[in-house]
Amino acid sequence: MAELLTKRGYETLIVITSDDGEYLGEHDFLGHSKDVYDTVLNIPLLLKAPGQQSKKFDEPFISHVHIPGLVFEHTKLHESKIVEPFMSHWPRTNILAENDYSRTKDVTGQRSDRFQRVRTAVYTESVKYIHSSDDQHELYVAGDDPKELKKLYLERPRNAEKSEKLRDRLMPDSRRGEPMIREEVLSSEEKQALFDLGHLAAEPVGDPEE
Repeated sequence: MAELLTKRGYETLIVITSDDGEYLGEHDFLGHSKDVYDTVLNIPLLLKAPGQQSKKFDEPFISHVHIPGLVFEHTKLHESKIVEPFMSHWPRTNILAENDYSRTKDVTGQRSDRFQRVRTAVYTESVKYIHSSDDQHELYVAGDDPKELKKLYLERPRNAEKSEKLRDRLMPDSRRGEPMIREEVLSSEEKQALFDLGHLAAEPVGDPEE
């Protein structure tokens, strides 16, 4: 495809990624949107710049928030003022991931108490720290425990404290609340958009009040 577009005079930059992974029993979960373990957060990200002929591995931390900046770095737009907000993306020294609230069917179903919490993961070079609003915090050594089975929060209090301070710096105060169950009524347009993305099992037929 890239070769075909190049022949037609286009400079092609290709980005391949995913929105999330999928739990298949890990940590007793099925599906996604339920927690911040690497099973759903560690996803592929491939970028091919125009004219690139050899592969290169980008080692520092990277997330979806960095994609606009990466794209503009490899286009003729990188010097335009229009893209300045995108170029000032998060530093590549750490990553923050969140699971504010699970879906309504989770917080009202069996074992619902497990989902009535806010979970925030902070990645640093040495550890991954998970802050939980129910005080069930977790800490893992980066790269040493890919399945995240060895919980070291109590064994490494200094790492946990440093990660907690980093979380406080990265997150605004308004984002550090307690979990709550929120049920919102979607419009027919919002339902259709979710159906088109594959997040609704049945095609919406319109709002009940219509």
